[in-house]
This record gives sequence, structure tokens and C-alpha cells, in this order.
Amino acid sequence: MRLILNSTSQIVQLQAQNEDSPVFPARVWEGWTGMNTPVIAFICRLFPPIDADDPRQMEFIRELQQADEPRLPAIKIPPRLIL
Repeated sequence: MRLILNSTSQIVQLQAQNEDSPVFPARVWEGWTGMNTPVIAFICRLFPPIDADDPRQMEFIRELQQADEPRLPAIKIPPRLIL
């Protein structure tokens, strides 16, 4: 599956269904699939697998700090759709 995602400024707290599970922050990303189906992604870690001294690292950090306001409505995600 191919996804095209845009970062939003929204940060949410995620927790597994087990209430004893830790809570962790995730940024909300919005986008669509290659077939134009809208999607929302919750991304808690993102890392470019390149050397620390590679100039693309600084560009990656700059791009990662850019974020749009969320456009899609907040929804409750059915557990069956969470990987």
C-alpha cells in the first residue's frame, strides 16, 4: 500500500486497550492512499536511516517541524483497524 501523509500540529496520547499499558504521545498525520482513500495515521517515532553527519538530517528535522492544522474530524478508531 502506498500512503501520502502530511503532518499536523495535533498530538494525541495513545494507549493499548489494556489500561495497565503505558501511554505515549503520537503526532496525527493526514493523507490518502494511492487509490485516494483518506487516512489518518498516528506516528510516535520517525527516523531517517542515514548518517548523523549527512546534510539531509538537518533538512529532515526542519521538515519534521512543519505541521498543518488538522483538517479531518477527530474520530474514534475501531480497534480492528489498529495494527
